Amino acid sequence: MTGSKDRDSDQEPARPGVEAGEEGETPSSPFADTLAAPSASAGGLDVVAAGGLDQLMTLLAKPPPTRLIRERRIARGGMGIVELVHEQALDRRLARKVVLPRLRGDSRVVQALVREAQVTGQLDHPGIVPVHELGFDDREGWYFTMKRVEGLTFDRYVESRATEAVHDRLMDIVDVVVRICDALSFAHSRGIVHCDIKPANVMVGDYGQVYLMDWGLACGLVRDPGDAWRAKPTRDVAIGTPAFMAPEQATGGEIDHRTDVFGVGSLLYFAVSGRSPYDGESALETLDRARRRDLVPLPSVAGIPLPEALSRIVMKAMAADPAGRYQTAAELREELIRFQRGGAAFPRRRVFAGEMIMREGETGEELYVLISGRALAFRTVGGERISLGVIEAGEVIGELAILTDTKRTASVEAIVDCTLLVITPDALERELSGMQSWMAALTRSLARRFREREERLQKPPGGSETTTS
Repeated sequence: MTGSKDRDSDQEPARPGVEAGEEGETPSSPFADTLAAPSASAGGLDVVAAGGLDQLMTLLAKPPPTRLIRERRIARGGMGIVELVHEQALDRRLARKVVLPRLRGDSRVVQALVREAQVTGQLDHPGIVPVHELGFDDREGWYFTMKRVEGLTFDRYVESRATEAVHDRLMDIVDVVVRICDALSFAHSRGIVHCDIKPANVMVGDYGQVYLMDWGLACGLVRDPGDAWRAKPTRDVAIGTPAFMAPEQATGGEIDHRTDVFGVGSLLYFAVSGRSPYDGESALETLDRARRRDLVPLPSVAGIPLPEALSRIVMKAMAADPAGRYQTAAELREELIRFQRGGAAFPRRRVFAGEMIMREGETGEELYVLISGRALAFRTVGGERISLGVIEAGEVIGELAILTDTKRTASVEAIVDCTLLVITPDALERELSGMQSWMAALTRSLARRFREREERLQKPPGGSETTTS
């Protein structure tokens, strides 16, 4: 048995409050004749005249459902319809979700709609669409209204970035996913797991807003005696969308916040590969692949050049065993931010005080970023050790040798215990390939010029090069 949502093949999925922006739409107002024209003294806001207040009082005396004027359908799903409605009292447009007419007598479907409204209404976060009202209409039955969102679903957003440079496209996608992690972290802190993270349930607004939509399949966690949230069994029922499910969802196992971590990994997998993690010929085949986590690993299936760091992040988030994933959405978020800042791709190395970080004359196989500690750079000339200066945290060590494929021109020794970020030539080349071509060329050119300048400075007046030990 599966609890995945059945969509009509000829309709867009019913995503609460989601629609593309309309061009040429001119909202009409029931108070058009009673609103004063905007003025500078009013700060550009319409001011309701005396007659308008009387009309507004008459309107507010009516039952709330009658104040909502249906304009058109936005989307339809297997159990509900999302409509665009005009709320007359505040003269604004909202999204309203109602149960399909043929299912209004099914108490389970009605309870699911009410539960979705209540769950979403409890999650007051910028990344979650706010619910305005839960109500009942004699004609429409139970409904709830929410903010109307205009923009693109995640799949269309990714498609809209197809012509961008790879680096820019990846940074834009990661930025959206970071904000989804923020919304999930908030929901998890309230003991709620989304359970249906997929491209159709992520909305990117026209002005940069990012929303995690459709909390209809959300699961509540159980608080243990230690006041921590723990997993909740799903009673052998598969919950979610098979093509993006974590294995424990597909098998009806225990669900917890790490299930959503897998879902975020699935979003990124889709964004860089252009396909869902599981792609069976039928829903049952797809569900079976989800149970076994039968997917093609990154980067082999990536549709664009993929940095090793991002590939590693995605595959860790999608580990079959929840214990092997990032343990919280916040942890995944921090790793993605490190990737954006350039620090996620590289391993770290601990060097103790007095140890050599690199030696003059050796082939440059790595460069380092000093994360913490202090180090001394020096050269050996004629058997004498000449100090070149102290290297502080945040500085780069050994970059010229690796960029110009030459030998080290100085030695570096740890003054105190140090932590280094280790960057290999292959990793550096991947980072440079992700840049705009002119930026990568400029970086290499500057490195060569610095190297040539350094070589000239090492030559004594007679013209022969100094010897190094």
